[in-house]
Amino acid sequence: MSDTENKETTNAETAAADAPAETKSAPKKKSRDRNQRVRELAARKIEESKKNANERAPATGLDAGEMFDDALARGFAGFTKWIKANRRSIEIGAVVALLGVAGFVTWDWYSTRRLGKASTALFQAVRSEAGIVKTENAEETQPDDEARFDTRARFPTHEARRDAALGAYRATAGDYSSLGAGMLAKLGEAGVLLSKRDYDGALTAANAVLSSELAKADIDVRMSAKELAGMALEGKGDLDAAKAAFEEMAGGDPAHYKALGEYHAARVLLAKGDKDGAKDRLLKLRDKLTTSASESNPPSEYLSEQVELLLRQIDPALAPARGGSGSQLTPEQIMRLQQEFQRLGGGTGNPMLPTPVPAGSTP
Repeated sequence: MSDTENKETTNAETAAADAPAETKSAPKKKSRDRNQRVRELAARKIEESKKNANERAPATGLDAGEMFDDALARGFAGFTKWIKANRRSIEIGAVVALLGVAGFVTWDWYSTRRLGKASTALFQAVRSEAGIVKTENAEETQPDDEARFDTRARFPTHEARRDAALGAYRATAGDYSSLGAGMLAKLGEAGVLLSKRDYDGALTAANAVLSSELAKADIDVRMSAKELAGMALEGKGDLDAAKAAFEEMAGGDPAHYKALGEYHAARVLLAKGDKDGAKDRLLKLRDKLTTSASESNPPSEYLSEQVELLLRQIDPALAPARGGSGSQLTPEQIMRLQQEFQRLGGGTGNPMLPTPVPAGSTP
């Protein structure tokens, strides 16, 4: 075999040996391509992360004013973006808030207007009850220049005045029963019914006030209603129940209601024929009124005078008349007593409570 033939044989053998090797290297090449793509994708993500980090990074190399402007611009841009993303929710919230404000304003206006009307109605009822009774034969004792400015209501008879006050109180209590003015009107109704000697009606009205939330929260309303209920029971002849009501007053607060309850309880004891029990309570009450008096807490002129009158009725020696025949009150003293009586029994807008008298006495 010549050299040329040997060389060709060798090349053929070499080519035959290399052919399977190339076929085996194809999967390795594909794997290298896939790994390259993964590395390129990771590199791109790293570049994007760096870019985003640079965009979010605070400005450097800026003075204080520029840094503030930059932060403000970034914040405003974020706020604007948030508004655009939540525009629908913001619009709904704004509408709801607007409706809420409009509703509150309307409710406040209505409530204030209703309270004003209730107060006016109650004032008119009190004005009627405190009106002037002037008959055709009565002398005009008020000077003309004063009468022109006297706005008190005028009635021909006491009964007409009571009827007008009763109607006004009932109308106010019916129209505004859910308000404090309505309960005060109910209390005024009880007082007028008591003065008309409608004891059942007075007791019903007083008990309605006692069961109200206003009476639970306001001591003046509660004690005034309790006093009216006791006087109505006394008028009905139920002296034991009346005494129990007055004992509740005597055991409560404040001090002037305690004293008033003691006085009423003594009256009931006297009406029941227990003079010794009434005398004992009245003497203790007189001492209490005297010893507890001070410049800041002056004694009740009305109550002190009533205690003296009741003691004088039991035994004239217990409370001798002051000055003998000159013991009658002056007009100034009478006015002060009336004002004191209104303070004791009229703290609820009912300034015309009837003067307490022992049960069974002639009206």
